[in-house]
Amino acid sequence: MNIRIQAAADLVKEGRIPADIGTDHGYLPILLTETGRCPKAYACDIAPGPLSAAVNNIRRSGLEDKVTAIMSDGLDHVPADADVVCICGMGAHTACEILERDLSKLTQFREIIVQVNDDVPYLRQWIADHGYRILAEKIVRDRAHVYEIVMFTADEGGAYSEEEIFLGPLLMREASNTYLQYRTKQLQKIREILHLRKGRNSEELLRQEKILDHYLNSNCGE
Repeated sequence: MNIRIQAAADLVKEGRIPADIGTDHGYLPILLTETGRCPKAYACDIAPGPLSAAVNNIRRSGLEDKVTAIMSDGLDHVPADADVVCICGMGAHTACEILERDLSKLTQFREIIVQVNDDVPYLRQWIADHGYRILAEKIVRDRAHVYEIVMFTADEGGAYSEEEIFLGPLLMREASNTYLQYRTKQLQKIREILHLRKGRNSEELLRQEKILDHYLNSNCGE
């Protein structure tokens, strides 16, 4: 099991009934039920191919009585007893579109766990724009990639600053070694791009540079 999936699983509270949206091979619901963390789980996908792969993996794991595969476009066919939803391994815009389509259903879930492969600030901004509250954040390095995972609730409101949206309100306070190394490399990359562009079309990058420079100077004397 890869580190990214394990990190998402670690955010699911014991005894919850998760629905994994875009389950692909079903690895997350399999892990959650195989370890006994969750009594049952739903593996949901819109595409027949990945859903078939999930069914085969569920069968090979001997978990047919605990993991149910469901063809579902987003949250459309998620059963009512699911109390946590996981959306992992897709783009931020796609994940937010899935959530936006079914806003009225989000209060069904105690927690919503999202791991996107790009533009995590876009996800956080979406959460903030809807008045939702971030409950937990994780950052993990899996081989050559760094992933951020965000868990939030639709029940309580939260307000976040521009810095918190970009850096992660909980991650920036925890300031783990993995996180600081990631942000340091991000700042270096931004500065390299700015140098090559020589100021052309760089307002957003300059904003990001300012946020990172201030944060890193405050936390590790970058």
